[in-house]
Amino acid sequence: MGPDAARRPSQAARVRILGAAVAMVLSVPLLTARLLSPDPAGLGTHQQLGLPPCSMRVLFDIRCPACGMTTSWSHFMRGELATSLRVNAGGTALAAVAITVVLMGLKCVWTGDWPSMAARKILSVAVVAAGAITVTDWLARTF
Repeated sequence: MGPDAARRPSQAARVRILGAAVAMVLSVPLLTARLLSPDPAGLGTHQQLGLPPCSMRVLFDIRCPACGMTTSWSHFMRGELATSLRVNAGGTALAAVAITVVLMGLKCVWTGDWPSMAARKILSVAVVAAGAITVTDWLARTF
């Protein structure tokens, strides 16, 4: 074993560091959504962050797939799941996936092990499903 090998973090330490980073990064938008006041109209909550109105709504007067996503997350983080679904079902699904990933990251910190292959496959399916729900919800609202 060379001198560099002794300074390298162990596999468990790397897993813990990555798990903590993932949990922290995804906690920021979740906590931010909780701090925002959901727009009563269901759209525009993101403007509290200084962001402009949705370009698609401004230019074409139609919702984009992400319209209502921040509002949906804000309702979700308050436990208002029915309202979250009504505003943007894809946002609800994506918020649930984000919370799941935060929990998986924290489990990595606790155990020092990667999530099982089965858990990663389920998460992959959930991410694809959230995308499909987002597109389906958008199509249903648009046409």
